[in-house]
Amino acid sequence: MTVTASPPNAGADAADTPPAPDAATTSYDGQALPLGTEATVEDEFSITALKFEPSVTVTYEDQEFLGLKAGQQWARIQAKICALSVPVEASWVGWEASTADGVAFQTPDSSFTDPFPRPLFPDGLNTVPPGQCRQGWVYLGIDKGAAADKLTYTAIGATPITWQVS
Repeated sequence: MTVTASPPNAGADAADTPPAPDAATTSYDGQALPLGTEATVEDEFSITALKFEPSVTVTYEDQEFLGLKAGQQWARIQAKICALSVPVEASWVGWEASTADGVAFQTPDSSFTDPFPRPLFPDGLNTVPPGQCRQGWVYLGIDKGAAADKLTYTAIGATPITWQVS
């Protein structure tokens, strides 16, 4: 699977904007990319981790029902996906945050997203048409006191793409 990376593109933050024009790209070598760096997978779609917030409030009575475990707090990743040549089904599945010592925290099931602050990253119910992008938040529970230093996105059958949290 071919993955290329492009440097951050200033001004490309609207949720329904078309993909950015081609910029200088390099082959992804598996090293963590800076936040805001776009990675393109097989010329089919691009994915970007834009921002990470390690502690956010999600107001809902039953936090465990949402996927938060005892001793955890909500964190979120602002991400953007652009369909390039084919429709893309995007969801929270495949996103994770990890600590320097390798502890990984994954997203909960995104089938019930009502309580999560918006805008949300696509939930897998709607595809992103070619030539369009979607941007929003992906939520995940991380242990209180944990310091996530990497964000990873893994599409089915693709090379995992990692960004370094600043």
